[in-house]
Amino acid sequence: MTGIGTSITIHASERGLRWPSGCYDEIATIDIGEDEVIAKLGRPLLEGVEEGLGGWKADGFFLSTGEMMELILYLPIAREGFILRVDYGVPVDTAIAHFLSAFELPPDRVRWRRDQVPADE
Repeated sequence: MTGIGTSITIHASERGLRWPSGCYDEIATIDIGEDEVIAKLGRPLLEGVEEGLGGWKADGFFLSTGEMMELILYLPIAREGFILRVDYGVPVDTAIAHFLSAFELPPDRVRWRRDQVPADE
């Protein structure tokens, strides 16, 4: 949460927008259905094919806390869940907490999380 009584909101991003740092970090795998993502973003997911990884569905968004995020689901491994991506350098714990709050999900919906990268790396 951003403060007492203040909820974190989601704003779908302009499609094709680049990451502010120039790259992203994959920080978590989330147990969330396509229908839940579509309902929160208010639009259909983008679809495509990535060579070597197969088909995917994804979309990007901003949280009212300022984080830019993306959820991507690779169809060949869809049972693993959506991968949560954030702009490079965003603190992992904070980003995951903000994401869960905005999407109104309990912590047990995080199937995997990346450990925080030490500041000197």
